[in-house]
Order: sequence, then structure tokens, then C-alpha cells
Amino acid sequence: MKILLTFKISFLFTTFLFFFSACNVENSEVAEGGIGGSGVILAEGGIGGSGVVMGSITGFGSIYVNGVEYDTSKAQFYRDGKRAKQDDFSLGENIEITGTVDALTGTGVADKISYDSDIKGIVTVASSDNHSLRIMGQDVETIPLTVLNGFDQLQDLTIENYVEVSGSRNSEGVLVASSIKLIAPFFINNNSSSIAIEGEITRINEDLKLILVQDTIVDYSAVTGLNSVENEPKVGQYVEVESALNYIQDKILIASSVHSKTPYQHFETGTLLAVKGLVTDFDLSSPSHFRVAGQPIVITDKTKLVTGKLDDIFPDTILSVEGLVNENGELVASTVIVSPLVQEKESGIIESINNNKIRLEGKDIIINASTLLIDQSSQKRKDIKLKDLSVGTHIEVIWEKKEEIGVFINGQDAIYTAIRVNILD
Repeated sequence: MKILLTFKISFLFTTFLFFFSACNVENSEVAEGGIGGSGVILAEGGIGGSGVVMGSITGFGSIYVNGVEYDTSKAQFYRDGKRAKQDDFSLGENIEITGTVDALTGTGVADKISYDSDIKGIVTVASSDNHSLRIMGQDVETIPLTVLNGFDQLQDLTIENYVEVSGSRNSEGVLVASSIKLIAPFFINNNSSSIAIEGEITRINEDLKLILVQDTIVDYSAVTGLNSVENEPKVGQYVEVESALNYIQDKILIASSVHSKTPYQHFETGTLLAVKGLVTDFDLSSPSHFRVAGQPIVITDKTKLVTGKLDDIFPDTILSVEGLVNENGELVASTVIVSPLVQEKESGIIESINNNKIRLEGKDIIINASTLLIDQSSQKRKDIKLKDLSVGTHIEVIWEKKEEIGVFINGQDAIYTAIRVNILD
């Protein structure tokens, strides 16, 4: 069975495709392009260096982030600013890795791995369509690539479930989840639990000491330092709100802290930076300035469009951008790749396995280190690898297709690369 999927939205499985390269014998397919150096590195190919990488967890053993296996034996782990361990992390979560990558082997060594949740709180409106729900007043959407940790489908979540969401916001401000983790059936107020959201302040009631953060009403009256004139919250300010209390009955979050922050990482002038993500803040009157995954982008007359054209760039387009950061913190694009919005999904029985390719419904499909392998069968195995697949296994695959005009490989005029493989019963 074959279904055509058109994604207007994306998330950080495809938002940060850093170091998309080979990492072992099984997963030997290498993607194209890439830049490197000190700072942030995109290696959609086999380059390396030291710096910072931001992307989604696609596998464990050590940790795989968008195609690179990182040795984590000496790494320090952090979750929401607190020390953690590797077992605390889950597939699909967006993390930041500081470390090095060996260009020859395509493997990395992590020094520091950190994670910052986008929402940690309770479900206030359960899903009626198995696609979206509300968490403390904020809309959260899933797409076929969203990883559900601790439950099988979105409709399994009920009101008062305590959950954690990692993802990115689209042009309408809706949080598109890369992962949703069920932490507990309900929130328990203790030293290890907290509620946290982040977003832009859109409304303020100074008399009642209330702010609206995205769609969540926050009472900040108990927060020290926010009642003085110089520290008053402002409309348009991006903040992180934390609470040690539950989301109370009249749908107001009682804040224990409110911190101003930026929705994207700041880098020093001259940093070599590459990012892949969703276009937001796009203005037709100034089409050369916008954001990709929150990062300000500048297009110049020297920018090279590898695929697509400027007219193809609009809100929620998926772009890969690389270049240097200027003195204003903007990424001045040297190259841009416009990604297609169309991906395909197909289910069937594995007909054969040859190195890092499986044959499904007459097509050879590449499985690489960026492919998410999820066991949705009754076995619910974790840390699935290509070696765990076998001929005759019933699977569902979501893939990207690259046309190869005039070139036939095994009778195919296109290359199919799996983004996600679901193992079915």
C-alpha cells in the first residue's frame, strides 16, 4: 500500500540534518555537500572538525544524531540545565552536542550533550483526531515522523497525563513535535518534577500580574524581580517559565520563575554555521530576510541555490542553509538547498536485504544512520538496528526520493532513502 504524504510542516528530524554521513559498515550511504570548521558544522557528507551540533537522536548504543555515531563514554549529560545520564534521553529528542567528528570514519566523540524541553506539563485537551492535542493551553501537532515514547498512539494520552515535548514551532506558532514522552500518569509535586514552557509573551495584565505565553496564561505575581519597573515583562519578549506547582483548575500556570531567553542559539561573528529547518518570519516585502529553525537568515546576491529558486521560498518551506554568522547574529547564506515537501509512505514485506538496502514492493530503499527504526510490533524492542531486520518482516517505510534522470540503478531511475521504518506485527 502506497500513500503520498505532503508535509507543510516539519520538525527537527529534518530540521537539523547535521553530519548526515556514514557511521558504520551497515550504514555506509553518504549524502552530499557540507561545510566544516571550528564552530557549528554541517556535514551532509564526510567532513569533520570540532564544534557544536544540533539535531535529533536517531539511535542509541552510543548516540546517533542525524547520521553520526558519537562516542559518549566521556560525555557530560544535561537535561534542562541539570546533570543527567544517557538513559534519560529518548529517540526523537532535539539535543546539542559539543565534540569532534573524524572526517575519515564519520564518527564523533561527544564532550557535552544537552537537552532543553519545549514543553513539560500536563495534557489539558486530549486528542480527538490522533494528530493534535493541547498541553497547558498550547496546541501541539504530530506528523508521521513524530516519535511517541512510552505510549503507542496520541489518543492513548488522557487529560492530566504528565508529558514532555521536543519539537519546533511552525509559522503559525504551533509546536510540531519531534518527540512526545509520557513521564507519568499525572503530575506529582516533588524535587524531581517541574512544569516548564517557553515562548513569546503576547499579552500582559499588569494589575493581575498575568502574561500570555503563546496560549498559556501565566501568573507571575510570586516571581521575584519581575515586579520592578526595570524587570517588567514586555510584549514580544521570549521567555522560559517554570513552575513547581500543578496547572491549576482555572487554567492558569503559577510561575516560580520567568527567565528571558532567545528562541535560537547565539554564535560569535564569523562562526561557520549550517542549519536545516522550517522557514518562519517570512515577509514578501523583504524576501531576503527570514528565519530557519529560529535562526535569522540573510540571502545575498552571492548566495548559491543548489536546488530550487528564490520563488520557492515561503513560510514552512524546508531549507538547508550554510554560511557565516555576521556581527548581527544573522547567518549570511553561502548556499541554500530547497527541500521538497513531498515524501512517500509504503508498507509491505521485506523481500531482500543487501548491505544497507532493503527491497520493498520492488524498490531498493537505503537504510542509513539517520533512519529512525521503531518497533511498533508486540515485541516493542528498543535500540533497533538494521541487523535486526529480516526478510519477511512486515514494515512501514517513510522515504525521500531523489530523481536520477538517465541513470538506472537496479532498474531504478530514483534513489529512495528511508527516513523512518516502523516494524509491524
